[in-house]
Amino acid sequence: MNKRQRKTLSIVSIVKTIVYRYHFYNEIFVKLKEAYKKIISFYLNFLHRNQQTIFSRILRFRGISALALSVKTDYLFTSKQTKINFYTFPGEICLKISTKANSIEKASTVVQPTITEIRKITQLNYYGHNHDTLIKIVAKLLRENQNTVSVAESCTGGGLGAIFSSFPGSSNYFLGGIIVYSNQAKISLLEVSEKTLSIHGAVSSNTAKQMALGVKKKLGTSWGLSITGIAGPGGGTQMKPVGLVYIGIADPENKVSSTRCFFGSCKRDIIRSLSEYSALDQLRRSLLTKLNMC
Repeated sequence: MNKRQRKTLSIVSIVKTIVYRYHFYNEIFVKLKEAYKKIISFYLNFLHRNQQTIFSRILRFRGISALALSVKTDYLFTSKQTKINFYTFPGEICLKISTKANSIEKASTVVQPTITEIRKITQLNYYGHNHDTLIKIVAKLLRENQNTVSVAESCTGGGLGAIFSSFPGSSNYFLGGIIVYSNQAKISLLEVSEKTLSIHGAVSSNTAKQMALGVKKKLGTSWGLSITGIAGPGGGTQMKPVGLVYIGIADPENKVSSTRCFFGSCKRDIIRSLSEYSALDQLRRSLLTKLNMC
């Protein structure tokens, strides 16, 4: 074997060695990669072995105190699986139910029976959940049933109409309102009886009813809603103190009713705001009652 042949053989041997080592180390690399994946997967599962999803639902109520709501629902929260918190706002109570589970679906399964039972217990005092607002619920009820509403306002000065018109598409169900501060305006614009005003006064159940019926007929709506009261800071008497408000409702059959509210000696703006949302809530209750009767 000459020198050239020996050199060629040597090169072939080196190449074989390189190829062998490549396959050998590549096989080791692949095995190490698979082992690394298994280790990482095991480590991640170990880290998240106790991790759970927190699920919360906020229920909204009006016309019931936090104490009364707590008494009615207390027996439902004996389980350690659920946590309950109460939040109080002017005229509204929120109840937050929370639980933990491995998934949202499982958490929802845990709290849903409790939510269903609370709604059954509280009936019309429950009005919505999470991000629901009172005007959103009322607007939905009016729209779905092709009903319209008009408002007659005394102490709120147009605030109720402003709430109705603030919701998108409100012209489909809110046709307008009439602001009547003086007795003469109530008589000429809403056909409130002079006798009623003389005997019962502007702030009374009878006046609220006639205002609601008057605006309903005037604007030709399905429902008429009225507010008359004493927002203060002056104008109150021993018989009719500041914070006394009457809300009138006239339904599609022209049946009228009224609700007496007393908000105490709060600031004027607070009394007006509470009156507006109380009127909305009374309309919500009347709509739901009417629908259940049909």
